[in-house]
Amino acid sequence: MKKILLLLSLLSVAGFGQQVISKKIKSNILGQKRELLIYEPFEVAEQSERRFEVIYVFDAQSRNFFDFVQSSIQFIKGQQQAFIVVGIVSPFNEATKQSRNTDFLPTAQHPETEAHY
Repeated sequence: MKKILLLLSLLSVAGFGQQVISKKIKSNILGQKRELLIYEPFEVAEQSERRFEVIYVFDAQSRNFFDFVQSSIQFIKGQQQAFIVVGIVSPFNEATKQSRNTDFLPTAQHPETEAHY
């Protein structure tokens, strides 16, 4: 009996589980490629002419933030409304001192400022 329940629970997860797609886009302004994590609900394939609201998750390099938003949005809005969730990964590069802060802060103009980045 326990094996049957386990099998049914695994099949339900496999049947209703959503897929997260990873794509890379090139940014001419930033001069780098950025990874996007995209979650599309089943309704996108079923209703291709319908428009969906999109939720953007910054700091998706911490996959926990993206997964939390993607998994909890249905509890917040209910099952009637489906969302596409796009996570934007902010890479860290020690050589160029590229990090999340360089995305949100102006470019340092003085050596004293660069030392604090």
